[in-house]
Amino acid sequence: MQVKQGNGIEVSVGKKTILFDQKKISENAISFLSHAHSDHAKTNLFNTFIASPETIELTKIANKKQAVFQELKQKNKFKLDDTEISLLNAGHILGSSQLHISNGSRLTISSDFKLNDSLTCKKATVPETDLLVIESTFGKPEYSFPQPELVYDQIENWIKENSKQNKKSILIGYSLGKAQELTKLVTSRFKENLFVSERIYEFNKAYEKLGCNLGDYSKLTQSNFKEAEIMILPPHFSNRSFLSALNLTSAKKYDIAMATGWPKSFVGMPTFCLSDHADFNQIMSYVEQAKPKMVLTMHGFENELARSIKKKLNIEAKPLGQASSNQKNLMEFAFA
Repeated sequence: MQVKQGNGIEVSVGKKTILFDQKKISENAISFLSHAHSDHAKTNLFNTFIASPETIELTKIANKKQAVFQELKQKNKFKLDDTEISLLNAGHILGSSQLHISNGSRLTISSDFKLNDSLTCKKATVPETDLLVIESTFGKPEYSFPQPELVYDQIENWIKENSKQNKKSILIGYSLGKAQELTKLVTSRFKENLFVSERIYEFNKAYEKLGCNLGDYSKLTQSNFKEAEIMILPPHFSNRSFLSALNLTSAKKYDIAMATGWPKSFVGMPTFCLSDHADFNQIMSYVEQAKPKMVLTMHGFENELARSIKKKLNIEAKPLGQASSNQKNLMEFAFA
């Protein structure tokens, strides 16, 4: 096996090429999708995309275009000659998956993952592996997140305080993944009828179709906008100009905050530290549990995370992009 960055993550197994989250059309490749976020699920009509049932359903909504899919339930095996390939739960959003490949040696590609349960997803599975390719979105020690229950309480208290001050509350979160967690949180803690944007409403209904109950909420429209005491909106509404316009045209004032792992200074508005990704401590915990001989970092603070893994865990690590140029030595080391 060889692994490199190219058309997504490329894995060579004999004469076959496996692509994970491919970026463009590829002939004769076997393609797997990690999850339905648009930066990962770049589908086309020429390749068949193998994914979890949940990812397939959500990708059809997210991409709004036709594609050919093949369902592979998590933990089930896809056979490729003497190689076994499986999708393992990643805990990022509903249906999100890691790729695990075994043919005597073991390769795991985490994609985006999280190591704690949320209101809508179970935490990621951590398999033992020889070579681990792991995301580094929050791969610096400064990114240390509180427990979700604490953040849930903070959001509840913020909404209650706004209500006391006769203010309406607007929560900002990504339409797929974060918005469903926020929907479940608000409906489980408040009696007020929650209103969500049309796009979020569409994904909410898909989650429910897939067995994830989100409670009672309504789709936000021009006709019912003034009725909404609590709203969940996507990030393109996360600006002070929008809030100022609302406050100028409404008898009742609004307050707005975003749920994200990025700090307030990064997004330019009040934030609640709620992320769909692992923080630094979870990333390090994953590596420690997986017991790899080699770690390749990708997507984020790649260099910083590789240095931390080598220093704190004494495991060889380097960014995937750098490792791609020395495949022979890399694979001999990892799979020795």
